[in-house]
Amino acid sequence: MEPGFDLLVKGGHVYGPGDWGMVDLGVRNGRVVAVGQLSQCQAGHVLDAHGLTVIPGLIDPHMHIALPLGGTVTRNDFFTGTVAAARGGVTTIIDFADQRRGEPPSREGHFR
Repeated sequence: MEPGFDLLVKGGHVYGPGDWGMVDLGVRNGRVVAVGQLSQCQAGHVLDAHGLTVIPGLIDPHMHIALPLGGTVTRNDFFTGTVAAARGGVTTIIDFADQRRGEPPSREGHFR
């Protein structure tokens, strides 16, 4: 039997690097540490994911955070953009780089 988990996500259709099928995920210290049939394991919190799609570690590789565009700026800053991403299950974002010829790839005001 596996040691206890902080979180056990049970019975979801899990996609990782491929289609892992209907399995459970064991999470400890914020990391997925076990995948498989884990129903006999102890957990501090159990989430029933039957009928749901589970995609751990989802990455959005093309965000527009405070991007200047046509005389305006996109709505999200880094705080609101990352909170919105997290609420949608995204754990990592990559902001769009607005590089112009002869200029560095960072935008004014982002990195001071």
